[in-house]
Amino acid sequence: MPRQHQLYAILRERSIAVLIAVFVCYALFLVFHVSKTGQQSRAAPSLLPTIDQDQDQFFDENAQLNHDHSSLLNPNEIPEIIKPGQVFLPNDIPALPSLHNHHTSECERIGGCKYRELATPFDLYQRTGENIFDYLENARFLTPQDDLTPRFITAVNKDNFQEFLTNTENLRKHAENRKIRISVYDLGLTLVQQDVVKKDQILELRILPWSTFKAHVEQDFKNNAWKLCILADALKEHPVVAWFASNIEFRKSLGEMIEIFNKKREDSGTDVIVFTPDEDVEYSNAYGTHQHMFEYLPSDMRLMQSTSLLQDDGFVVYATQKFTQNIMKWAMLCMNTWDCLAPDNDNLTERDCDLDEFDGNKLLKFKCHNRVRSLFSVLVMNQYRNAGIVELEDREKFVSVN
Repeated sequence: MPRQHQLYAILRERSIAVLIAVFVCYALFLVFHVSKTGQQSRAAPSLLPTIDQDQDQFFDENAQLNHDHSSLLNPNEIPEIIKPGQVFLPNDIPALPSLHNHHTSECERIGGCKYRELATPFDLYQRTGENIFDYLENARFLTPQDDLTPRFITAVNKDNFQEFLTNTENLRKHAENRKIRISVYDLGLTLVQQDVVKKDQILELRILPWSTFKAHVEQDFKNNAWKLCILADALKEHPVVAWFASNIEFRKSLGEMIEIFNKKREDSGTDVIVFTPDEDVEYSNAYGTHQHMFEYLPSDMRLMQSTSLLQDDGFVVYATQKFTQNIMKWAMLCMNTWDCLAPDNDNLTERDCDLDEFDGNKLLKFKCHNRVRSLFSVLVMNQYRNAGIVELEDREKFVSVN
């Protein structure tokens, strides 16, 4: 056999051996990968109970529950995630690494479409995906160099416009408060009322681009989804935003308000501060929230039964990564999902809340639904697990409600 043919035969045999070795290595890698994935999928499930779990399975057999129904379960029994004095900087959690990577799936880009392991996933379809990407890509995040003076925002229509003007005039009684700037979102003002806002130096008229939101957001004002749209719009330009309803009257100067907010945030490590006065009528989060909302936002039912619905007529938010990814992102996804925000064709609402029924049994669940207020309260309580972390003390001295 010629020498070159012998060399060719040797090379061919060795090439086949190399290919076989590569194939065997690849097969071993696949076996290892499948085995590892199977172990992860069989990992222990979340300790948080879902709405389908029996209550007795969640409560410890030796737990002493408050069965006299004279008040809610003691929230101090619920372990806190955030301890007082713990301050989170704007970069407390990393930014979404794949947000601008269009080669990955949309859900991966926003850090996932499931709130928790057992949750019903949100669909990023039509304007749902457009809204969440518009917000996450354009939000104005808080930096250590930012001024912590909040941008005040509200929404007004022709019926509550005069009430808003009266409260604004009272706000101006403090000379310092003339530095305040208020974004006034138009929910149905007349042309004359719009002109009044435009000519006022401390007011800025804002019009929401309704056509960019899902139909139920624009067409059904009762569900209050517009409040989240307004908040998201304001957070694109301002890293600290104070929302207040038109019937809120402030009793402090701007400097006093900033000092109070900053101290509360420093003491509690919170990015959400609620300053709405207490209501005489209070229901638990579990009682005042529809069951389907919990399917999208699985929660600790004991926590939901032991804490009251948070007020949402007055609050301050700080646009940190933690707030954006753990609260605001999910609020916008739920807002754009009708079955999450207003399930059962909106047949269960806040009008179905019955204080006598609730006083008779504090452990009742899913008896009425407060839509955006429920959404806000559930997300905030899941994040901080104790209302005292987010609620301002002595709120009656801070604001009053007309």
